[in-house]
This record gives sequence, structure tokens and C-alpha cells, in this order.
Amino acid sequence: MTKIAPLNYKTACAIHNPISVLFFVSLSPGSHVLQAPRMEQEEDLITQSSRDLPEAPRGHIASGGPGMGGLAGEPAPYKCSVCRKRFNKTSNLVQHEKIHTGEKPYKCSQCGKRFTRSNNLAEHERIHTGEKPFKCPECGKTFNRSSILLRHRRIHTGDKPYNCSDCGKTFSLYSNLTKHQRIHTGEKPYRCAQCGSFSLSSHLVTHQRSHTGERPYKCEECGKGFADTSSLIIHRRSHTGEKPYKCDVCGKAFVLSSVYLNHRRTHTGEKPFGCPDCGRAFRQWSQLVIHRRLHTGERPYKCPYCNKGFCDSSTLTKHKRTHTGEKPNTCAECGVSFGSKAQLVEHQALHGGEASALAIL
Repeated sequence: MTKIAPLNYKTACAIHNPISVLFFVSLSPGSHVLQAPRMEQEEDLITQSSRDLPEAPRGHIASGGPGMGGLAGEPAPYKCSVCRKRFNKTSNLVQHEKIHTGEKPYKCSQCGKRFTRSNNLAEHERIHTGEKPFKCPECGKTFNRSSILLRHRRIHTGDKPYNCSDCGKTFSLYSNLTKHQRIHTGEKPYRCAQCGSFSLSSHLVTHQRSHTGERPYKCEECGKGFADTSSLIIHRRSHTGEKPYKCDVCGKAFVLSSVYLNHRRTHTGEKPFGCPDCGRAFRQWSQLVIHRRLHTGERPYKCPYCNKGFCDSSTLTKHKRTHTGEKPNTCAECGVSFGSKAQLVEHQALHGGEASALAIL
């Protein structure tokens, strides 16, 4: 609970909430401000900044909060007829009711995506325009959302206030802790009607575009389309040459934060992903996923020629060469080609050394 210093005058509080409003509250000595509880149905309306905060205890009402109630203990006068949630203002009740009706009156002129709130549309439109009005005072990097700037600044401060009770891993964002905990629980609450389930709603939305072929995010340089914004951001770096993630040990720079983190573990020796069945540890989450299939027997990658199943796509690729006869690994000494890199390395020993080769894994 955050305590506010006693004040007897009107204080302006900029609150990072889904509406990103600036509102005023009159604080008396001993007043407290709490984050108002939210409903699960509101998840699609909540900006990243509000997702990064843990829920306040149920039943508490923020003093002077944005339409969520009056003084602590006093019920707000306007009640939703569907879920009985209360609000201070009729405008906030009307906004809330759109959750139940599904009404999304604000439409993006670029990609057609619709939003319940105008400020969410304005925030989304910056993806298309490239506008980044929020600047980090430490390094000068700019962002299209204040919540992303807030998250970025924790890189400089090292602040990781959210702790996993199962493995002790800490996170700078509450939302990342929630996602991480699904590794332990195995929960996958978001189901694709056609082929499977996902632990994150954003992964389901992006995945569904693999069925529809939708690519709403376009590169302004080359026109290439992408199913999600993160892929577009990463792609743009192929034009700019930007490699924002630099190793402070060896100086090597990377386009992707995930590749940078994996690289860092080569220096630290860290293997944070442990198998609950046998205890073996891995540097990458993807390695653990593949390894666990040895225990479960899952073979999701099927050969189109013989229907044999494999734990990972790379093993399937190598296997398919036994059917196609493809031999992409060529010896630079004599020109003989092989289906696998291992066969090429074995062959190179005949030349008496580390002969150079064009090798494809």
C-alpha cells in the first residue's frame, strides 16, 4: 500500500491506467491510494502499463480514483447491470459496458483493427506512423508508449520487483511473472479452434493469423507484411542495421534481445530452464521444450513422405533428405556433398585437417 504524504490542497496525479488520464484528487491527512481491482473481461482494454502492476486486494476502492469509487468504504453510485461493478461517473459506466456488448467504435484507418477507447486507437496508430514521443532520459532511446518507456528504464535501474515463488526468478514486469508462472503450472488458457492452445492471448492472436494469412503490419521501406508488431520492429532493423543489444563482456551486438540473453549465458554458464522430470538444465526455453518431448513421447513434426514423427523441426529437415537425396553440405577440398554436417566433418578427416567447407546444419 502506497502512503501519500498528508496534504490539504488539490494534488494532480498522473496515473498510468488504461485511459491514461490526468485527474485531480483532494487528499486529507492519512489518505491512501490503491490500484482499483479489475475484471478479467477488461484484459483487452488494459494497456501494458496497467498489466505491469499487481492487482490490489479485492474490495478496496481507490480514493478519488478514475471513476472507480469515492472514499474508501463508500459504494460508487453507478452500477453495471451485468456484472454489478460500480463507478463514480456515468461516462465510466458507459465505457465499461462496452466490455459486455463487444462494441468497439474506434477503427484504425490503416489496418481496420477496432478499439473500445479512443486513446487505445491513438496508441495503436503510432505503430503505423512510427511516432515515438516518449524518450528515455538516460540513453535517449524513444518509444511509442509511456508504458514501454517505463519498462525500458528498468534496464538502467536493474529493478526487478516481481519474484517467482516456485523458482525464485525475478522480473521487472508483473505481466512477465504471470506468463513465467505458466511454465510451472503448464496452463495454456487460450485455445485455437483449429489446432491447439497457448499460454498467452497475444500468441493465440498472432497464431490465428497463420490460418487466415492476415499480415496487418507493413514495413514502410519494402512493403513486407507481418502478423505481429514485434516481427515488424525486428524486420526494420534489417534496413537500419540497428543492433541494440550489446554484450558488456565481449562487445558483440545483437538484433534480438532473446539472442543476446542466450549469448550472455555462454559467459555466465547459467542454465535457468530445468526439466521437472529428470533435472537436466538448459540455457534456452526452446531446448527444454524439445527435451521434454523425450519424456512425453510427443512427436509433432511429421515426415510428409513416411509419416515418421520427430521432436524438433531441424531433425525432420535432416530426415527428409533421405527421401529427397538433397546433399547441401559440400567439401571445399574435393567438392563431395553430404546430407548432414556430421558426415561432412567425418569426411574432412580424410583430407588430414580442418578443410574449409560450405556447411548447412
